[in-house]
Amino acid sequence: MTSFGYNVLGFGSSANAGTLMTFGAEDVFEESYSQYLSIDRLSATTAIAGYKDSSNNGRCVILTVDGTSISAGDPVTFTTSATKDIDVVALSATKALVVYTGADGFARVVSISGTTPSYGTEFSFTNSEIWTVAGSKLTASTVMVGYTDKTNSERFDAVVLSCPSTTVSAGTIVNLDAGATGGDVGCVALTSTLAMCVYKDEGNNSYGTATAMTISGTTITKGTPVAFDSDAGASQIAAAPLTATTAIVTYASGGVKARVLTVADATTVSAGSALSYLAGTPSGNKIARVSDTTAITMSNNANYYGTAYILTISGTNVSSSAATSYNDEGQSGANGSVPKGDIIMLSDTVGAIAFQDYHGASSAARYGTSIAFELG
Repeated sequence: MTSFGYNVLGFGSSANAGTLMTFGAEDVFEESYSQYLSIDRLSATTAIAGYKDSSNNGRCVILTVDGTSISAGDPVTFTTSATKDIDVVALSATKALVVYTGADGFARVVSISGTTPSYGTEFSFTNSEIWTVAGSKLTASTVMVGYTDKTNSERFDAVVLSCPSTTVSAGTIVNLDAGATGGDVGCVALTSTLAMCVYKDEGNNSYGTATAMTISGTTITKGTPVAFDSDAGASQIAAAPLTATTAIVTYASGGVKARVLTVADATTVSAGSALSYLAGTPSGNKIARVSDTTAITMSNNANYYGTAYILTISGTNVSSSAATSYNDEGQSGANGSVPKGDIIMLSDTVGAIAFQDYHGASSAARYGTSIAFELG
């Protein structure tokens, strides 16, 4: 998930996050193998997480945060069919949209009452099989979605979904890039009428690539795809908005890197210099906006520990804090701790992570887990 944080988060655009990160105790919300974890902000004290459990059920759970304490309501299933990716996008304190993949690309409205989610009718926005999907809030009733279309040569497509009530409808699907795409993808709304998708373009040397779009209602006008990294083999791509014209992208390519992407002339993207802040290739990499000059990332390091970094942005230059470990139960090999997941800020100082945590000797014992943290 990446929300339109420039207007929607509801906290300051110039907060000073500092360099200190304090984590609370972990809370397990799913005692089974959990995959495709996504998290988004509902309010300053609540978040929604979506994931797939060990029985191939897609589920959502509401998380309540008080400082560095976090607790979960009861997870509720939104699909019993196997799914290949999930992203959840908050629209208000009591409403979200969950998008997920399977034989088709699907979406359902999530209504939240206290800590209980319930769901509107399942809607298929494409009858193609899709692999990876990412969404971002445009307005209180529209969501930009980017995805890999496996049926059509793994090309990268985008569509605007509209959900003014508990039902979903779709605008016209637009092909952003005809080349094959793979790995994680990102989608960020910079304003209600300007968005950007980032992905690995396997049709062009697997370069990390960004395409900007302008939106009018549910109509998309696409720009030209731009390779933001000339090193082949970008993967684990994630992005977060910074301002109305800039976003930050993180990705694995000979280590984990970060760059500022700027949109000019509505659909033209340019990239700043790359910062390498983590060696090796993590099994998970996500990023969230703190302010227009600060972002926070989560991944795992060579010891299989869950680590977080604060990134500071000055113009198009990026610098990084030292790593802070939020999960140090690292185990080498196939049964190791693999903190794949997602990260979000709830205020300018409080955030939460939903991740896959190692809980035993079996590779299946990677439970859905959450943790809250404070900055400053």
